[in-house]
Amino acid sequence: MSFTKENILKSVTLALLCFCVRVLVQGSWGKERLTIEEIRENYEEISKAAEDYDIIFPGTKWCGNGNIASNDSDLGGQVDTDRCCRSHDMCNDTILTGETGHGLRNDGPFTGLNCRCENDLYDCLRNVDTFTSNTVGNLYFNILRSRCFREDYPQTDKCKIYEISYFTCVEYEKDTTKPKVYQWFPAKNL
Repeated sequence: MSFTKENILKSVTLALLCFCVRVLVQGSWGKERLTIEEIRENYEEISKAAEDYDIIFPGTKWCGNGNIASNDSDLGGQVDTDRCCRSHDMCNDTILTGETGHGLRNDGPFTGLNCRCENDLYDCLRNVDTFTSNTVGNLYFNILRSRCFREDYPQTDKCKIYEISYFTCVEYEKDTTKPKVYQWFPAKNL
């Protein structure tokens, strides 16, 4: 990698991102851990600064925004984790940011995927169960708090499962008297 302004910015951004993940996993230099909200705020700032760059998790070629693989079979040193991310990137049921699909508009900052693809990524990363796969999963599912879409009975306003650590409802009761429709759901927490 040459020392261009863009490559230096990319390296610094990746270092900051890895630092945020390390703080989440290990705590802040042996002090009190940062809250999820503080880490998420830092990540959002980093993401905005890195919008025009492919930020890929170290040891992978597919885990990040975009990929740096030369072809579909090109994987990084963290092969099993990279396979999970490659499969996720190749999901064929997506809604790009600012676009509409299945009657849903994606106003979020990331491409929306069918929940089947998100669940496959979740299960794959859990099965790999390495530091890298767990960190990628923690970053994607817990910090970014991705959402997905699927066809299901309409959600009501009544909360069925409340996630106390995030102070949010993660599953609402469904109205089974109405026909199924596509709607947004929070992806799993790792």
